[in-house]
Order: sequence, then C-alpha cells, then structure tokens
Amino acid sequence: MTRLAMLVLAMTLAAGCAPAARDPAGAPSQSAAPQAAAQQPAVGGGAGFQQLVERARASDGRLRSGLASYTPEYIRAIEARFEQRFGIKLRLENEPGHSSREIPPKILQAQKAGKGVVDWVETGNPSNFAPLMEAGALQVPPWDALTEEWPQIAELRQLYPNAPGGPNGTTLQDYCMLQTQAIWTLVYNTRNVRPSEVQSLALDDLLTDRWRGRLAFDADALGFKELPFARDWSLERVQAYTHNLGTNGLKLISGGSNGVVQALIQGEGDIGFMTADTALDQISTGAPLALAWPDVIPTNDLGTCIPAITANNPDLAALFFGWRDVEGQWLRAELGGGGARPFYAPEADRYLLARMIKEAGVTADRLARPTSLDDYRLIDKHRAAAMEAQKAGIQGGAKVPYPWACQRQHAACVQ
Repeated sequence: MTRLAMLVLAMTLAAGCAPAARDPAGAPSQSAAPQAAAQQPAVGGGAGFQQLVERARASDGRLRSGLASYTPEYIRAIEARFEQRFGIKLRLENEPGHSSREIPPKILQAQKAGKGVVDWVETGNPSNFAPLMEAGALQVPPWDALTEEWPQIAELRQLYPNAPGGPNGTTLQDYCMLQTQAIWTLVYNTRNVRPSEVQSLALDDLLTDRWRGRLAFDADALGFKELPFARDWSLERVQAYTHNLGTNGLKLISGGSNGVVQALIQGEGDIGFMTADTALDQISTGAPLALAWPDVIPTNDLGTCIPAITANNPDLAALFFGWRDVEGQWLRAELGGGGARPFYAPEADRYLLARMIKEAGVTADRLARPTSLDDYRLIDKHRAAAMEAQKAGIQGGAKVPYPWACQRQHAACVQ
C-alpha cells in the first residue's frame, strides 16, 4: 500500500479528533484563524517569499481560472481577504468549463499557439494533469519561496499521487500539490425528502420504485469512476447499476457537481450524487439541502498546478496558488462550506466535513478510492463505461440482471 493510501485510511477515523491546526504564526484552530490572518504582516516568510510578493504587487491584479464551482460569495471573500493579506487588489475571472475535465484540454490547445488560457488549474487527479506534465504544459512553482510562508506545502506535495513522465525526469509532485480530498455523497432536497427516508440508505436502494424519476445525477458519471475500487464492487457491477439507474428514470445533468446541486435546488430531482463540499457551500447560503451517507462513498485526491504559460500575471499566479491552497481553503471553511482535506489530520478540525464524517460513523471500509497510479489510469475507462450504461438504460427502458442485490435479498433484485 502506498504512503498516501496509509495516510488517508488511517486518518479517516482520526480526523474528528486530530490536534488543533495551526497557521504559520502558531495561532490556534478555526475560530481564531480569521483574526490571526488579519493580524499577520502583509509580507511574511523569508527573503524569497518577500521578493515574490513584491513582484506580484507589480501586476494588474487579474487572474483567470475555471471558477464554475465557486460561489459568488466565495469569490468576493477571496478577493477581499487576499487584498487584506498582501495589499494587492485581486480580480478573479472565470474561464468557462469544468475545472479538471475541460480546462486541461484548453491549456494544451492554447500552448500550441504560445498562449495562456488560465493562471492556475485545480481539482484534477493524475489522469487529468499527467498529460499536461508530459506535454511540458506545467511549470515548476517557486516551491522554496512558498514553503517559507506555508511549510505544510511540502507535505501537500507529497500527499498528491505521483506520476512519472515529465521533462528531464520530473514527476507530477514537482508541479502539483494536494488541494482537496474529494468525497462524493448523496444530497437531497429537504422540501421533498425526509431524513428518515435516507437514513442508512444503500446505493442499491436507488434502484427501487421509491426513487423512480426522483434522481438527478451528473451526465458525465460523476463519482461512478471510483466505485470499482470499493469492496464488493467491480466495473461489471457499476455498468449494470448505472444502466438500471437509467431505467429508473435517472435525469442526467451537465456541469458536474455545480450543475447537479443547482438542479436539486430548482426541483429537477429530489436526490443527487455530488461532491460534499459543493453541497456544503450551498447549504451555508440557505439552500434546502442536506447530506446522506450511503453504504459506499467514492473519494479521491485532487490537486492544483500552474500552467507553463499563464493567462495574465505569472508572479501573482504563483503567490495566489500557494495562498489559495492553504489560507484560501481555511477561508472557505470559515464561510461555512467546503470539505477541503478532511483526512489530513493537521487541518481536519478546520473543516465541517471532517466532523460530519466522524459523526456519521463513516469508516475506511466504506470508501471507494484509487490508491495507485494504475488505479488513476483506469478511472477514465470507468467513467466512459458508466456514462454509456446510464444512457443505454435511459434509452432502452429495460433493466438488466443485477445479481449483487439478489445475493442480499434486496428489493432491487432483477434476474
């Protein structure tokens, strides 16, 4: 088992009781973090970091990336807090497209013309970012300068799944660091679903008549790509499962988790499957949603990197890259949303999601997650198979045999 796998599995049960996270100045955890951040000097770290900040201050303050998963409140809070921290008036611009599925191909295409399309790229796993690395489309960030201010960045680099194949023998950890430990779970509209209806809900329960026509899931098979890594699951089972979801009136929503959460809020479905942090962002603003924890919970480790050619200001991009992945994650938690790194013990107490996972009794054996480079290389195949199966189920209308439920005498049994 890899070092990353051991860390994540061990920390799953310990997340809720992890020691208080501390910022670089030694301040205590979440409740005191915003005040401490405001009291920090505009420039900290060593000489290398101070020089990076000064170069960033010479920019026009514009940065661009795929911001579809960001709420307007979070964007405004980022701009305000970053200006407070460094005296730089930040202006974030959105590049249309899913941050990890659609932005990386845009980067590759723009590079051929010698142009930059975004200033940082995020929420990608090795299968999203390795092609960028192999094409020389990523730059090595100023790690030394960034770790002068945020020492935990050194560990976040090591926690991002590695992959070889970069120029001059470099690997993915030379370019990227862990940003988010993404967790997919069921989210329901509290106006139409009672908590008792989803208590101890199994994924197979969604194949029953009770949920016919009430499901709104991602058109690109969000979350299903990890299911074959779960205990008692396989790609064959995932294909049969997603096919039968289609026959049960599944509604396919574009736009990833952000699209699914909006569909639920608008009443297009009563229950969806999405990343927990996306749901928490909306719940914190008053959306009528709540989380339900099924018997199998897909998860993986997502990173962030800087393109070799940035869209606007390279020094500002590097500074923001470091700040966003540390203090920007804390800010998201402060606003009431975001799951960030619930299995990373030094920060676990900062994130509501870590406490929710502990309270829900989620154990490591319920996680479906890739743990090796070979696993990550399989997930696109898994996604494509699930996408094809769910569409076939919708178009065909007839269920296929699903003996896995029959083995447990489950109501979803189809022979």
